[in-house]
Formats: sequence, C-alpha cells, structure tokens
Amino acid sequence: MCFSTNVIEQQALIISDKIIKNSIYKPVSLDFISEKNVGIQDFTMQSSGKDISLITRINLENNEGLQISVEPNENGLRYAMGEISYKDYKKLQNQESRQFIWYFFAISSVFLLISWATFRWFFI
Repeated sequence: MCFSTNVIEQQALIISDKIIKNSIYKPVSLDFISEKNVGIQDFTMQSSGKDISLITRINLENNEGLQISVEPNENGLRYAMGEISYKDYKKLQNQESRQFIWYFFAISSVFLLISWATFRWFFI
C-alpha cells in the first residue's frame, strides 16, 4: 500500500490553486519554503511535476497596484475571494497563532503534570 508523505504540500497546492482561480485580485507570484519566488505563469508550467515544494505565500495585487501576501489557507482563500477584509484576515491569522500557543502550553502542562505525578507515585 502506497501512502503519500507530502500531504501538507498537496493541501497548500490545492488551496493555492483555488486562490489563483477564484481571487478578485490579480495573482502575481508564489513564495516557496526554499525562499524561491516564482511567477504565476512559471508555476503553472512546473505544477505538473512530481516534486512539490511547500508554498508559503501567494502574492496578490489589488486595483491600486499594492501587492499583498496571503498564506495558502482558508483565511487566505476567504480574503482572496473578497469575503473578508485584509484587516479581518490579519486578525484571524493572529487569533489562530495565539490559539496554537495556548494549545501547546496546555498540552505541555498536562505532560509535565503527568510526569510529576508518575515520579511522585513511583519514587517517593
């Protein structure tokens, strides 16, 4: 049985493709994890290849010529489709970052508490 190990890269590719196709803004380029910046036309040529690198940002250009970078996630898709403003997009991104920090802190605390309780149970 064959299982693909690049699930994150494929998910980012799928969301990026949705953003490019459904955006009300002009897609300009993509940034990859290797700090490589590729134009949209070049990306469509390379996307048929098997080696997929992780897309970290999609650069969009609005009507005034201002370039805005969004991440390939649901919030970025909602912004690109015009459902939310850039201010709301940034607020949602910051909220998710804070949520991740709290989850990490809570899980770490639980493991620390379990370790302490196990130590006290067996060694004291």
